[in-house]
This record gives sequence, structure tokens and C-alpha cells, in this order.
Amino acid sequence: MSDDPLSRAVDTLWHSMRAFTCATPEHLPAQISDLGKLAKLLRNPAEHPSEPKFRKIKLSNAAITRILAPPGARAVLQACGFVAGTSADEMLELGEVDPPTIGLL
Repeated sequence: MSDDPLSRAVDTLWHSMRAFTCATPEHLPAQISDLGKLAKLLRNPAEHPSEPKFRKIKLSNAAITRILAPPGARAVLQACGFVAGTSADEMLELGEVDPPTIGLL
């Protein structure tokens, strides 16, 4: 396992989702869908850099709560530059991101 935060977060997420799938294989389609949505949360800011709405994730949203439930999911977002927001709502906001990290998104 690598020492960088993104690799550690992805590894944690992969192991937690694998364990959950082994225990409850009937949930595999939902897990695959949620992983796709997590990837979209990461891709949107790179694909639409001038759209502020793609730089904020409202944590009270039920779908977001489900997507971020597995251990490591939130850490993946944080390793890619999302930080706790400054607004009254509980949010993650994408701060300034360097070009190599944008390439990962």
C-alpha cells in the first residue's frame, strides 16, 4: 500500500466494499451504482471547472449519505481536495486543486 492519502483511502474503500459485498451479495448492484456516483462527484469539477455547483457536496442529501457510507469513501473525496465547507449547511467543498490532482479526477 502506498503512503499517499488517496491510495490509502481507495484501499480502505475497496476493502470495506469487498467485505460488504461478500456478506451481502444482493447489494452489489447498488454498490456499483454508488461507486459510479462517487466517481462522478470527482469528475464533475474537472469536466465543468467554471460551475461552482460541482465544487460543493451537501452532506445532508440522502443519496450522498449512502454514497459516503462505506469506510474510505469520504476520505477519497478529501484526498482529492474536498474539505469541510464554511457555510451553515454541512458540506464538503473543493478547494484549490493542483493540476496533477485534477488529472486524477
